[in-house]
Amino acid sequence: MTLVGVEYLDELPYDMPLRVNVTIAHNSTMMPSVTLYYTLLSPSRIITSGGWHLLPPQLSVSNPAGNVTTYKFSIPFRFHDDGYPYRSEIVFYVEAIDAGGNRLLTASSQDRWDPLLQDDKFSVEIMDPYPPVIGSVSRFPILPNEDAPVTVTANVTDYGSGVKEVLLIYSGEDLVSHTLLMNQTGSGMYEGQIPPSAQATKIAFLVAASDNAGNEAASKAASYQVISGTTPDSSRYILSGIILAAAILALIGIWMARRGLGGVVDARARRLEHPKAMTTLLVFVLAVAAWLYYVLVARGAPILALIEASALILGWGLIDPRVDLMIFPKRAFNRAPATSVIAEAYVLGLATAIGLAGGYLFNIYSTGKLYSLALTVAPYVLLLFLVGIFLQLAWPYLREIDVSFQIEHVRDERETD
Repeated sequence: MTLVGVEYLDELPYDMPLRVNVTIAHNSTMMPSVTLYYTLLSPSRIITSGGWHLLPPQLSVSNPAGNVTTYKFSIPFRFHDDGYPYRSEIVFYVEAIDAGGNRLLTASSQDRWDPLLQDDKFSVEIMDPYPPVIGSVSRFPILPNEDAPVTVTANVTDYGSGVKEVLLIYSGEDLVSHTLLMNQTGSGMYEGQIPPSAQATKIAFLVAASDNAGNEAASKAASYQVISGTTPDSSRYILSGIILAAAILALIGIWMARRGLGGVVDARARRLEHPKAMTTLLVFVLAVAAWLYYVLVARGAPILALIEASALILGWGLIDPRVDLMIFPKRAFNRAPATSVIAEAYVLGLATAIGLAGGYLFNIYSTGKLYSLALTVAPYVLLLFLVGIFLQLAWPYLREIDVSFQIEHVRDERETD
């Protein structure tokens, strides 16, 4: 029994299985059983993934005479979720035993279990041939004036060797390029700032990235023109004004309902069991809506911000018993006001799903941007849900604290009648 040859790649991309072909000449009546032993050495030369592994061939192919057989092996690549670590090393050897007990070992029997001694073994270095992936690139403000710097945010990932640096390259009408090193602000998120420019100047910019293996990538070039005025981004403040006006109108409507000034909802307002608790929770929800709106606008998603804030405000209108909309479902909220915050969590989650789905269908946001926005909104959904659960559990105790207020409220109503 003789080893004819072993075929494999000397360098392997981190996300591919290692395919090994072992050809052995043998007696035609005694086809050997062949096993491949392999292990993985980390870049720091430490054995990982549980030591040595045994691998049988996936396929064996013999010549017509039956005395030469090629055994095909495939070493799987998913030792880790994203493949082999960059610059790690696969070490392997082959053992064949035929029916007569004859053995062929490609490694020294004395050192076969030591992967650091590789003179008698085969080794493959793990490489990263892929450039970094530049996902969404956004800027804020959208309409900068001559006093406003522009913040560029980019989502950059590299699952092989890792991101080495991300650069922001920009130029004005003089076509002189300027390069800035972008700072990492989160997982896969990088940020850089273009200084203010003169009015009517057109600025072109792009994001370039490199990884630790020397691969490079660049985003598509984008541009903006500097406008006049004192507002960094008028659209932000216009939308903020809309949200603020809606919140004020909602509060005025509830106040009128409580005083019976609307006529239609007077009777229903009188049946409100916990007005102080309901008003406090309304202020809390409005604060969450306002802050979430500001955060999303700052991340370059004013449309989604408007959807989210509007959904929370309109959702409260469907929940609050003082508002003359959808009477029947409000009984539960009237008895236990804390459930209104839980309901708002569901409203926010649904509005997020609809907003992100629309952004994807109409190509408003890239996949990376959608993922980033979903991670931004998720904590607020969780906040509303957890606060609602906590208040619901604590409501029997909180209700006792509010007894004196409820008695005074009923007494005032009786005096008014």
